[in-house]
Formats: sequence, structure tokens, C-alpha cells
Amino acid sequence: MTVLPRVAPQNVVYYVIFAFLSLIIIATVIGIVQNVISDRKLEQKKRDIAQKKPVLNPAPQVPGVPILGNVIGLARYGVSFLGACRETWGDVFTLNLGNQKMTFLCEPKMIEHFFKAPDSEITFRPAVEQFTQRVFGLPSQTFFPVHSAVLSALRNLLVPGKLADISEKVASLAFAFLRNDSPSSSSHVASPAPQNLFHFIRHWVFCVGVEVLFGSEFLHKGPHGSVAALAAEFWIFEEGFELAASPLPHLLQPRWIRARARLLTWLSHAYKDGQFDGTPVGDLVKDTEGLADEIAPNMILALLWASQANTAGATFWLAARLALPQEAARRRQILDELAARKALIEREDKENSSSSSPSPTKDASTIAAMISLANDQKSLISRCVSETVRLAVQSIDVRIAARELVLSADDPNLSHGTYGVRPDTARIGRPHYYVIPAGRMLAVCPYDAHRDERMYGTDAAQFNPDRADLKVGNGSAVMHSVAGLAYGGGPYRCPGRFFAEREVAILVLTLMLERDVSLTPFSTPSAIPYRRRRLTPQESSSLLRSIKSLGKEFFFDLGKGLWGISGIRWGLGATLHFPLGAWPAAGHAFAGHYPPEVAAREELEVAEVAGVENGAKEREKIEKIEEEEEEEERKKRQGQEQATRKIYRLPRPELRKLVGVKVPGEACMATLAPRTKKDK
Repeated sequence: MTVLPRVAPQNVVYYVIFAFLSLIIIATVIGIVQNVISDRKLEQKKRDIAQKKPVLNPAPQVPGVPILGNVIGLARYGVSFLGACRETWGDVFTLNLGNQKMTFLCEPKMIEHFFKAPDSEITFRPAVEQFTQRVFGLPSQTFFPVHSAVLSALRNLLVPGKLADISEKVASLAFAFLRNDSPSSSSHVASPAPQNLFHFIRHWVFCVGVEVLFGSEFLHKGPHGSVAALAAEFWIFEEGFELAASPLPHLLQPRWIRARARLLTWLSHAYKDGQFDGTPVGDLVKDTEGLADEIAPNMILALLWASQANTAGATFWLAARLALPQEAARRRQILDELAARKALIEREDKENSSSSSPSPTKDASTIAAMISLANDQKSLISRCVSETVRLAVQSIDVRIAARELVLSADDPNLSHGTYGVRPDTARIGRPHYYVIPAGRMLAVCPYDAHRDERMYGTDAAQFNPDRADLKVGNGSAVMHSVAGLAYGGGPYRCPGRFFAEREVAILVLTLMLERDVSLTPFSTPSAIPYRRRRLTPQESSSLLRSIKSLGKEFFFDLGKGLWGISGIRWGLGATLHFPLGAWPAAGHAFAGHYPPEVAAREELEVAEVAGVENGAKEREKIEKIEEEEEEEERKKRQGQEQATRKIYRLPRPELRKLVGVKVPGEACMATLAPRTKKDK
């Protein structure tokens, strides 16, 4: 057995003192080294400022919660969340969306570079591969080799010079539906009772668009059995489209999975039976060299979605706007323009016709005038369509950084694009560069960009069909047009943009001629201040209130300890509280992202956070103030009930939707009485 030598007590004291002094000396040395390094960095920073050398930083990362990042906040508030991120973090910011990061670019010059950069810098294919494969089931290894051929065939099919026959068919079928001369209109006959205007227009646009592009045989005699069954499955598919494109597993959407399976089965049977032969879609599939038969139904499904997702929404928003009483002058101006164009065409036909010429068919001159106005970019109806698309479109444009990018707002000689300037760098006059790593997903949000005063002026959020075209750069990246970024840019811009705007113009003109759309007024203004749901008297017992307070405080403290205040705020959207879709009561325009009451709400939330941290008394004080404010608001509303009973406005849009044209977030009821000859 080994016996350890005993250490004298006085030696233990010496060892402790020695260890303590050693730690002090080490800490002092480390501190001196750090100070020297810090001083050198400070001196270098001063020299960089004097020489105006650039600052290299990654794009700001928006805080979030573990694993999910900002998924919940983005899902809850959609474009309002993106707008809040831009206001807080600047023109370049990064969201953590589960298993991938996405950097949003908002500065106008950056947007130009985003669309015009070569594939060696910012590439399109990897960003859209997972989208087409997850949503439409188009495998990248078989579809993308023919992707360029598909785009080329679409552009050749839908160029303005070849749209005359298709446009005439759109007008004829639109008239037939509204006059109840079409099998598709049996379930939507004119009724004196108010009906949901969006549902009516959506079904109408679906029937007309499918019959024009996919053929009458498929629509009325296809394997789906009825038009209603086909439309129902398609709208289930479209409503789950956005979530299906995300990284979340499809098992969370059983209805969407079933709807896609049914649609693909029906399209496959119709394709094999030749029901698409001789139709624009059938010709497109046939003319696409190298397209395998096994993926043809999947591509037809993609074309079906593209033909409907934006057209239905844009048609609704313009039709609803022109039905507002305050838009009567503009509505009359459009009809007068149509009548003048029709008279001009009839006069020209009369001068050029001979005795042997066949008699014109019913509505021939009216349809010709509608097509002429739809093709004329300077006509009022065309400008209204473009402005509506500008304000209502939301499709996020995505790309991937093919290599590391260095981007600046200050250096005009930098070939890699220009982005926003941080306030501190603007103050000291130094170029600030953002470093984007290779493989990072990049995104542009047109809905936000179209409300940017740097792009559209001080009235960017207002409906103004007389505004000048948006000009981004020399026009090579984004076409000069009022619609702006609605159809994307660069070589991958939407090939059906010309047909889409003409179709919307023709449909709206047809509706104005055939139906007297009378909107049901809303009983409340659209800009309603956000208020939490208050407890009922039964729920307000002291016990339940105590449990609620304890639970709220517990989970808040737990989240704050795990993720911090910023993680709760930006990861869950827990203290943002955006009043989704607060629009002007007058209905003349879509408002910006936030109504005036949001600033007050933000101050209240900051106070509430302080109350949770400082104790229950502060929170109860804030709740008491809130209750008093609500009581005052209730009395005010009661006093103004008569004044606010009939408010004609546009419905609030559903801001959480991130793909396609906005849909209404509340029912828009209207009567659609047939117009008499005297009215026309």
C-alpha cells in the first residue's frame, strides 16, 4: 500500500496563493493581448474609414426558434411578416425556413441584378426543381432537359400576334356562360339574391379558361364526370399548393394528396383518349420534342394551375373594384371607350364589305372591339388590368446563388449587383458589402416591391391606372410595364403574360356588359384596430384569470429563457400582431403593409412584455387600460353605427397567401342581375 506524503498546512496556503496569483497573471496577460488586438482593430477601422474601404458582412439573420426558425411567423402573417422584416432589418435579410435559409432582396437595383444575372452567378433551375417535383410530380431528370423547349413552345403559342382566335373564343364562351347558354353555367344562373362574387367569378373563369385551352370535350365529357367535380378537386389542389411547395411533408395534407392524385388520373385518361388533340394544350404537348408520355399528365396539370391561379384572382379584384359606387365615373369611361371602338369597327366593316360578304354574327363587332381594347396597352381597361395585377400579385420569385456573391449599394463598378445601405455605413460614408454564400436561396417579393416608393413613387400603394411604366434598368431584366415584377423577369419571365392580361380584360368587359354587379355594402370599415378577444363574463372568474395569467407567464418565461425575446418575436410572430388586410374604407386602393394603429399596438406590446417581466401588477394595469380603450371604442362604434352601416369597399385580401394573386380574406357578396338592352 502506497502512503502519500503529508503536506504541511502552511504549504497548502502557499499553493492556493500561488494558483490565485497565476490566474490573475494569466487573465492580465489575456486582457492585455485582447486590448492590443482591439486597439489594432480600432486603428485599422479608423484607417478603413479614412480610406473608405468596404465593410464585409453576411445578410442580417432574422432571429427565430430552433429547428423551425421563422416558419411559424411567416405562415401566420405572410407578406406582412416580410414587410416587418424589411422595415427592421433592411433591404437584405435572411429567414431560416426549417432546413434551408432564404435571403430576401428588396432594393430596386438588387432586383434588377437578381433577374439579369447569368446562371453562373444566380441560377434558376435548382431553385425551381424542388418546386415542380414536389407540387406537380415532374422529376427533374426527365422534365428539365425539355424545360427550355416547353418555354419556347409556350412563347410561340401565346405571342400577341397569335392570340386573335383564342381571344375570340374566350369572349364567345364568356358571353355564353353569362347568358346561361353554356352547360357550365347551369349551377350559376342569375339570381336576385346576393352571392359570393369571388366564387362566381372563379367558377366562370375556370369554365371559360379550361374550355379554351383544354377543349370542350375534356371539360364536359372527361373522365371526371362533371365540371363541378373537376373544379372542386382543382381548387382543393390550388388551396394547398403553397404548403405543398414548402419543405413540410405532404402527409400533413391528405386532402391535397387525394386531389392531386385524382387530377393526375383524370388528365392521364384524357391524354390517352386523345381529348386534348387539336387544343392549344394538346398542340403544345405534341410540339415539345423529347417530352415523355409518362410525365405529360403532370405537365398538363402544371399548365392547368398556371392558367387559373392568377387569372381568377385578377378578374375578381378588377370586377369588384369597378363595381364600387365610387368607381362609377371610371366604369362609365370604360364602357364609352368600348362603344366608340365598336362604332369605329362597324364603320370600317361597312366601308370594306361588299354585297356578297356574309352577314356578321351576333356580337361580332362587340367582340372585335373588346379584343381591340384588350390588345391596346394604352386603353383604360388594359391599364386597369395591369394596375390590378401590380397590386394583387404575390408570387415569390426564387433563385439560388451559384457561387459566393458580394453585393453593394455604393460601388457602381461592382458587377455583382447593388443592395441596400445600412444607416451606420451611410452616415460614415463607407461602402457596405453583403456576402451571400454559394447555394443560398434568394427571393424577391413583388407584393412588397410594388409598394416601394423607390420603384413607383409616393402613390405606390394606391390604385392609379394612369401611372407610368415601371422601368428597371434598361428593360432587359424586367419589361417596362405597369405590372412590374408580376410576371417575373429575365429569360424565365412568364411566357403567358400577354394572354393573361388580355383574358382578364375581355372577361371584365363581358361581365360589365352582361351583368349589373351591385356589391353588398359592409357594415364596418376595413381598417379595424387589432384587439384581442376579451373573456366573456363566465370566463372572467378570478380562478380562470389566475390560471390564464400563470400559464401565459410560464410559457413566456420558458420561451424567453430558451430563445430570447427576439426568437419569440420573429420566430413565432408572438408580439407582432398584424391586423391582416386592413384596407381603406373608401375602397380606392390597397393600403400599405400596416395601418396607423399598428404603431400604437407595437408600443402596447412592448409595455406588455415589460409587464410580464416586472410582475402581475403591471400586466393587470395594462389589461385594465385595454379594457377601458375597448369600452370607449365600443361606445364610439355604437354612436357611428348608422354612419358605418353602408360602407362600399374592397374585401380584405388574405395576406398569408404567398403564391399567386391574392384571394379575398372575407366574403364579398353581390347581386348579378342581367343587364337589359336599355342598360347596355
